[in-house]
Amino acid sequence: ITGGAYGTHIFDNTIAYNGTDADHAGVHIGGTGSTSNAIFANRIYDNAGLGIDLGSVGVDPIDNDATADHAYANGGQNAPYLYQSTGGHHSGSVMGRLNTRDGAYHVDFYASPDCDSSGHGEGRYYLGRSDVAISGALPGENGQVNFILPIQGAQDLDGMAITAVAIDDTHDGDWTRQGNTSEFSNCVTHQFIDYIFIDGFENEGESR
Repeated sequence: ITGGAYGTHIFDNTIAYNGTDADHAGVHIGGTGSTSNAIFANRIYDNAGLGIDLGSVGVDPIDNDATADHAYANGGQNAPYLYQSTGGHHSGSVMGRLNTRDGAYHVDFYASPDCDSSGHGEGRYYLGRSDVAISGALPGENGQVNFILPIQGAQDLDGMAITAVAIDDTHDGDWTRQGNTSEFSNCVTHQFIDYIFIDGFENEGESR
C-alpha cells in the first residue's frame, strides 16, 4: 500500500510466503500520506519480512505518537506491548499496555505456532478483538492504557506465540486517524493454567 493510499480495508485474507528477505513483509504500508489503512482478521504468516511493516523496513519503536509525523505510513501508530498470556487450551487473557494518543482503539489478538525472528509476531490465527480508550494525556504526549483482555480460539493455544495490533477507532474529525493499524506487537507465549487443580486435590474428608 503506497502513494498516499487512504481508507483501505484488508480483512479475511491469507497472506503468506512473501519473499526471501526482510524487504518482503506480509503487508507493507509506505509512501507519504498513506493513512487510515485498516488491517484486521487476516491470516498472516511465513513471510520473510514482518507480518505488517509501516514505513521503513523493520520494527518501529514505541515512540511519541502525539508528535509523530502524521504523513508517515498509518501515522506511525504504535503497537501494543504485551506482558503475558495465560488461560486454558482455547481461551484466556492477555496482559499488556498501549501507549499512544488519546482516543478509542481496537486491540486485535492473534496466535502463531512460533514467533517471528524479529521478536514481533505475525498472526496465523485470529483470536478476537477488544476495545480500549486513552484519555487525559498531557498536550504533546502519549497517554497509556493498561489492559487484561480476553482471547479465544479454535486452536490449542498452549505454547502458541500471542501477538496483537492496535487499530485507531477515534472519531474526532481527523481523517488521518481512523483505521490506522499498527505493526504486530512483541510475542508472548501462552501459558496453560489448569484451573481445576490449581490448588491441588481436595482432602478426602472435606465436605462438599
